[in-house]
Amino acid sequence: MSGNEAITGALLLAEFFLFLESIRRAGFLLIPNGALGLIVVYQIVFFFTNEGYVENVFLLTYWLGGLYDNFKLTEIFYAAVFAFIYLSTKDFRQFDRRIVSQALTTTISEQNISKFSKWCAWGLGTYFILFAVSVRWDVIWSNSTYLAMATPDTVILPDLSSLAALIRMIAPVGIVSACLCAITLSRRLWPLALFFAACWIFVFIFQAGAHERGATAIAGLFVITYILLSPRINWAIITATVAAGLLSYPLAIIGRGLPMQGISSIFFTFDMFSSVDFKAFFDLAITNLCEGIFVFAESISAPVSYPLTYKLLSFSPLPSAIDHYESIRPYFQIRLSESVPLSGFAEVYKFGVGYSALLFLYFFLVIRIHHKVRDSNPTAFFLANTFLFLSFFMLNAYPLRNGLKFMLVAAVVSILALALQTQQDANKNRAK
Repeated sequence: MSGNEAITGALLLAEFFLFLESIRRAGFLLIPNGALGLIVVYQIVFFFTNEGYVENVFLLTYWLGGLYDNFKLTEIFYAAVFAFIYLSTKDFRQFDRRIVSQALTTTISEQNISKFSKWCAWGLGTYFILFAVSVRWDVIWSNSTYLAMATPDTVILPDLSSLAALIRMIAPVGIVSACLCAITLSRRLWPLALFFAACWIFVFIFQAGAHERGATAIAGLFVITYILLSPRINWAIITATVAAGLLSYPLAIIGRGLPMQGISSIFFTFDMFSSVDFKAFFDLAITNLCEGIFVFAESISAPVSYPLTYKLLSFSPLPSAIDHYESIRPYFQIRLSESVPLSGFAEVYKFGVGYSALLFLYFFLVIRIHHKVRDSNPTAFFLANTFLFLSFFMLNAYPLRNGLKFMLVAAVVSILALALQTQQDANKNRAK
């Protein structure tokens, strides 16, 4: 048995039993168990690629030898992240999904849900009107550029370049729309549910045409939110959404390397399914899901250094319009290739021990804060838990600042819920 096999086998054996114990205790909460499950998958795929059983074709575009030179360090790092999440959530317990649905009804009246949803509908309506009049629909329909790696100016009309932020907002808008659709659908607010459905389905189609894995994430988030919040589940809606989400993932994987991009390419990509080699597609799909661990391994070998300004602004919670992060990002953000930026975990590793400690301290604090509202406000706990998981996933795949945005949302949701609970307790005490 080689050293790599022994290390990986020991780590995975320990992690497997801890993972099973965590599932028994915390059920299927995304934090911890969604994250723990992903880490185990990352390490298994990384090991099989190192041994030659799985081929990562995309790795050749940013190869620095890290798969072999930094194998042990990478596996140990992800084992440490596994241990961190496991220990930080040791007291997490599962709860029935009906508790969340009942809590939404008891803590927020139907009238307030309707009022809040209407305000959100006005906001989203304004966004999509601006989007519709400012984008180049011919580019969105058909182009030859992988839009995820292109600047927003590629899609925005030349005279309206000041609205380029609309393109950057498309993924968060899809996430918000999917959650609002699930909430209003669970409360049977049909006109609002249909409007939000149209919003997130458009974003889903846009991202599927751009061959973005985010389309799968949006569909998955809708399904999870709807199942947790709805007193009565419409399984036809769940089945259709899951099927669409599952189809969008191979679309993203196969379509990225095609000369045709855009919504019209969806149909062309479907035609290619019959000619795809199953083994090659499986390798491509599973390594693409786990690309973050490969990026981390390769980045260790990269001669990378960052200025203090970039390090500080990567942690900044302020929008770029205020802290001007976007003005320095093109100059200081390191990429292993044009389409492969360093992940958040890789960036803090390169920043140094102090910054790595700061990231995990922040992660720990948000985990603990959002757990405090588990019993008093299960709805807020579920939302914060979901955004924490999205933050973890983004830290594996995208630069630090991208992942911290979702962690910030989880922190804000949790703090607001705690403040609301404190106010309610104070009012009860005064009433006595």
